[in-house]
Amino acid sequence: MKDKPKLIDMSRPREFVLNQSEITIGREKDNDIILENENVSRRHARISRRMGRFYLSDLASKNGTSLNGEIIKKAVMRDGDEIRLGDAAFRFSCRTAPRSKKPLYMAVLMGLAVFMVFALSVTIHKRTGARQSGINEAESLYEEGMKDYLARNEDAGNIRKALIKWKRALVLNPSFTALKESIAQARAELDDIAEGYYLAGDRLSREGHFKKAIERWEKIKEITEDDSHPLYKKAQARILELRKKLE
Repeated sequence: MKDKPKLIDMSRPREFVLNQSEITIGREKDNDIILENENVSRRHARISRRMGRFYLSDLASKNGTSLNGEIIKKAVMRDGDEIRLGDAAFRFSCRTAPRSKKPLYMAVLMGLAVFMVFALSVTIHKRTGARQSGINEAESLYEEGMKDYLARNEDAGNIRKALIKWKRALVLNPSFTALKESIAQARAELDDIAEGYYLAGDRLSREGHFKKAIERWEKIKEITEDDSHPLYKKAQARILELRKKLE
């Protein structure tokens, strides 16, 4: 178990290996990790693994879920992170995950890194004399999109705004390397958000909350805006299935 991703209980000598793509935590016996603690909800939190990253999601628990002291609804976990479910404390251990850093600190670093890449691209363009109007407009659109992206706070709306501007900029300047990387990152984040809505809708459906499940899956269609996207297709199929049950 040495190198496997796991939760280490900080109050007693025990560990929980995270060997599934989705693990639920709570007091109920049907959870993957059962915590006999009155401050932990019946279905308190979920840990999901997607594309090599681990996500911690609160499942509308009574006493909340925190990551490194900050109350969260959904967040990426990093090696060494401290997790609290009510008053139950754990440390996340995963040698393949990025090292733990404060969320705000990470956001600032990511923003600075992207802007440095952007500044380097602008400098290269200046040195080569490529200052035609199309490139200038692409750079302006990139900056506008970056403002939306840095204000996202896991908001799909702001990410989509940024993506629209970056796509327009890429048409104007197809060789803009930083722009291509930003578009790929934005698309990946939108897919993560969409998948979160799909899992939430699936849980609500199993609990019999059909209308709420449909609302979650409709969000996926808004986020992806592409009827050929796998998650769009899955959501649409589930929506049709539940609407028949509601007739």
